[in-house]
Amino acid sequence: MKILVINPGGGSTKIGIWENQNKILEQTINHSPKELAKFSSILEQYKFRRDMILHRLANYDFKITKFAAIATRGGPLKPLRSGTYQITEKVVDDIKNGNVQTQHPSLLGPLIAKEIGAYAVILKGKIDGIILTGGMTLSKKVVNKLKNYIKFLCPKIFVFPGEFEMEALALGAQRVLRGEEKEKIYA
Repeated sequence: MKILVINPGGGSTKIGIWENQNKILEQTINHSPKELAKFSSILEQYKFRRDMILHRLANYDFKITKFAAIATRGGPLKPLRSGTYQITEKVVDDIKNGNVQTQHPSLLGPLIAKEIGAYAVILKGKIDGIILTGGMTLSKKVVNKLKNYIKFLCPKIFVFPGEFEMEALALGAQRVLRGEEKEKIYA
C-alpha cells in the first residue's frame, strides 16, 4: 500500500512516498523566488507545482494511479480538530473561493510563546526544561525570538531541530486505510 505525501511550503514542495510504514522516497522540490513571482496568488501556483510533482514522480517511475492514498497538509482552512480528513468538494470550494484563514508566519512566534506560558501555569511554574522541536526550529531567527519570550520561565531550553510532518501525514493515511481510524469529513 503506497502513499504519496505532498507538503507544499513557501519556497518548496516536499514529496514523499511511504509503503506500509517505510519511507521509500522523500525529496524537496525548491521553487526560486523568481519562479514564484510569476504568480499573483498561491492558488495560481497549483498547476506549476502539480506538474513539478508529476515530473519528479515520473523520474522515479511512480505513477499517480498506483497510490492507495495521497496525504497533504491542510493549509489555512477554518479551525479543525486534528485527524485525517477526506478531501471533499467542500474543501476544494472553500480554498478556491477564499473561505480560509490567512495568518502570516511571523505571528507564530508569539502564539507559541503564549502556549508555552499557558503550560507554565498548569505546571504551577515548576518547569524542568522547555523543548522546542519541529520544522520551525530550523530557523535560528524563530528559535531566538521564542527564547527571548520564554527564557524567564526556565533557563533550560532544549532545541531539537527537525520535522516529522511527512511521516505523520503518511501514518495518518495508513491508519485510515487499515481501518484503525475513521476519516473525518470537512463540513
